[in-house]
Amino acid sequence: MSQLNLPDHPDLSHLRRQAKSLRDRVRRGDQQAIDQVSDHHPEARALVPLLGAEGTSPPFALADAQLTLSRAYGFPSWPALRRHVDEVHRLTRRPHLAPLGTGADRLLRLACLDYGSTTRGSSAEAAVLLAADPSLSRASLATAAATGDLLAAREILEADPSAVHREDGPFGWTPLLYLTYSRLGGAPGPLTERQIDHLGVARLLLAAGADPNAGFLWDGLTSPFTALTGAFGGGEQGAPPHPQELELARLLLEAGASANDSQTIYNRGAGDAHARDDTEYLELLLQAGLGRGDGGPWHRLLAPRHPAPRQLLAEALQHAAHAGLPRRVRLLLDHGADPDLRSTHPVYFGRSPYEEAVLQGNPGVSDLLERAGAATSSVGDPERVVGELLAPAGSDGTSTRSDGGPAGGSAGRSAGSGADAALLDVVRQRHPDLVARAAAAGRADAIERCLGHGFGIDARTPAGLTALHEAAVRGDTGIVTLLLSRGADPELRDPQHGATPGGWAAHGGHDELAALLHSAAEDG
Repeated sequence: MSQLNLPDHPDLSHLRRQAKSLRDRVRRGDQQAIDQVSDHHPEARALVPLLGAEGTSPPFALADAQLTLSRAYGFPSWPALRRHVDEVHRLTRRPHLAPLGTGADRLLRLACLDYGSTTRGSSAEAAVLLAADPSLSRASLATAAATGDLLAAREILEADPSAVHREDGPFGWTPLLYLTYSRLGGAPGPLTERQIDHLGVARLLLAAGADPNAGFLWDGLTSPFTALTGAFGGGEQGAPPHPQELELARLLLEAGASANDSQTIYNRGAGDAHARDDTEYLELLLQAGLGRGDGGPWHRLLAPRHPAPRQLLAEALQHAAHAGLPRRVRLLLDHGADPDLRSTHPVYFGRSPYEEAVLQGNPGVSDLLERAGAATSSVGDPERVVGELLAPAGSDGTSTRSDGGPAGGSAGRSAGSGADAALLDVVRQRHPDLVARAAAAGRADAIERCLGHGFGIDARTPAGLTALHEAAVRGDTGIVTLLLSRGADPELRDPQHGATPGGWAAHGGHDELAALLHSAAEDG
């Protein structure tokens, strides 16, 4: 069955034109359009035989086309699809595009994460601004929340209880979101003598009726950035967590925030700039219901574009398998994660967690999954050689399992000596991007190993990224330096954004590394 993927910025006018085009194509007897009707229209069995038949008037109306299109996008009806589009537009915010502004707006703009800009300012600058003018914290409930000014927040709420629900400031957020995305107090500075009581203000806001599931759709993406997302931080730019991350998250969860938070799972998983095997945030979410229940209010609002609880566990396990994070893998398996359920994220290409662990050179993790009952038959000799080539130092067939036995099931063969030339040729044909994958994992020894076996230093991943792109966006100066010394090209651009590795370093907030790469490109 052909399923369509609704874009993150759906446009109702475009969808209407699609429906009219489908109707017209069906009436002309276009077989591809008729097949789409056959796949998705609920009355296709009776309807399809009449379409395109000689001497008949096609019964296919615009309403039929709209219904077919809606179901192809995963919605039960055209009104349901329209409601989804309306909700996406209503909830979309673009904080990274908000002007810097002045006064209270400037304070909020600098103090809070926006998940987009890298040069807009910082919480340190916000602290300087607030120290110069302490009255800014009393400008609104939003500023009182962001600065943790409990006295000001209490006074504002007593005068105007409705302020707790007001969407205000440069981002159009409620006060609770400004609080959880604020990073004031995260480092020493001019506010060290002033108490920043974010927890106290959060309790006050929640008691006054603030929605613990408050959130927004960042630039139209249908994975909501919630108050909980703000507390945990992470993401492609490596945003720091809130200084009181776990305490604040626990407070939100106790107040009713849904633990099935898709953006947190991404920001601290597949989308995190740092592959870290911490489990505290996962333990908190699992205790509060991650992977269970109906998915919470955001899932009810945005399904089918929002993943179900079981799928969120699969996303977390897939990332842990990909990045080689055994503590997370054990925790997730212990809490019922299916070792064979595949992630829906396109970066994993439909692979199972076990396949991912092997292909990323993580033998300890692949062993954990195998002992948990994961299917292993889809992994053959070429895939195991890939794992050996990418494995970190000391784990190419000889790493140790948690029970003391050999890990990974690779029969102890070293990729450096045991893999014959014919098998290596197969691996080079099937997996030409191993240097880029080694760079993404931060494994210098694996890069050298792959280069020694004839893998191209500028070969691209399926997403079009070279090893330099992968290392640059992660800010890995050591890997970048190694790749440049081995002849990697700093001028190559990725196909989606047209950016060089230097551009990717700048996007990741690594300005010094970006300058190094731009200089290397100029010298080259």
